[in-house]
This record gives sequence, C-alpha cells and structure tokens, in this order.
Amino acid sequence: MISIKKFLSADDRKAQEATEASERMTHLLLQAIGLHAVEGDKDDYNTFRVTIADLETNLANEPSPNNFLITTGAAIKALQDYNRRTSFYIRARSVELQTIVGMLTNAMGQISTASQTSIEQLQDLQRQIGQAVMVEDMRTVKRPPAYGSAAGSRWDARWPPKSPGAAAGSGEPGSGPANRAAFAS
Repeated sequence: MISIKKFLSADDRKAQEATEASERMTHLLLQAIGLHAVEGDKDDYNTFRVTIADLETNLANEPSPNNFLITTGAAIKALQDYNRRTSFYIRARSVELQTIVGMLTNAMGQISTASQTSIEQLQDLQRQIGQAVMVEDMRTVKRPPAYGSAAGSRWDARWPPKSPGAAAGSGEPGSGPANRAAFAS
C-alpha cells in the first residue's frame, strides 16, 4: 500500500518553514524600519522607534496570520505619519537655513558697503591731515622763532604783540614802558 501521509507531512513542513520565514522577515523589516528611519525631531524620532519596537514585540507575542496583517497596517501607518512630520520638520529647517543665509548675505553686503565708506572716510581724513600739516608748516614759517632760542630772545618781549595801551606791570608782554616805546618807533 502507498501512503499519502509522507507527502502531507512534507507539505506541512514546507508550510511551517514558509510561515517561520515570513515571521522572521517581518521582524527584520520592522527592525530595519526603526533603525534606518531618517532622523528629524529627536523626540518624534524616539517615539517612532518605540512604536515600531512595540509592534515587533506584539507580533512576537502573538504570531497569528491575522496579527501579521494588523501589524503590517499599523507599521505602514506609523511610517507614513512619521515621514510626513519629518518632511515638515526638514522643510522648516530648510526655511530657517535659507533665512540665515539671506541675513548673512545682507550683513556681508552692509559690511562691504561700510568698508568702502570707511576707506573713503579714512582717505578724506588723510587728505585733511595732510592739508593741516601744510597749513601748520605755513604758520611756523610766518611765526617768529621759538621762545628761548638765540634768535628768538629779541622777540620774546614783543611777541605776541599787544595793544600799546596795556596796563603797566600787568605781566603781559608788551605792557611795560620800554616795550611801548619799542612799538612806537
């Protein structure tokens, strides 16, 4: 007699192996989803990873075909929600970054303009100082020699000239009677 039992048990083993492989594959996919998710907001990322780990634990505790479908749907929904929030987070960061770059660009433009203005102001100041030095040099030429020099001793009593009517003994140059006489001649 030929037994069919041998063929049925082989099919059962293959079915069992397929079920175990599906279970293992589902666990690996859930782990990969949790581990390789793009990190956005740190708290949201941690919450998502905990959600995926809970789904994996739930599936390990109750590996029924019905629970595989429920877990798969929950994982898809969690991944979809997390990706939507992370996309929003990344867009918001991108806008912030663009704003910062714009502000830096404006600041650099202002610094550049201010630098050019500063250079022009410094050059103008240099010209003014040069002119002031030239004017001071001209005043020095017109002014009598300095007090205490040999050539300036004869000028000491008469420089700077005061009005001839200054009070005698006031201590001002040109206020004494000898000086008035010198100016009179």
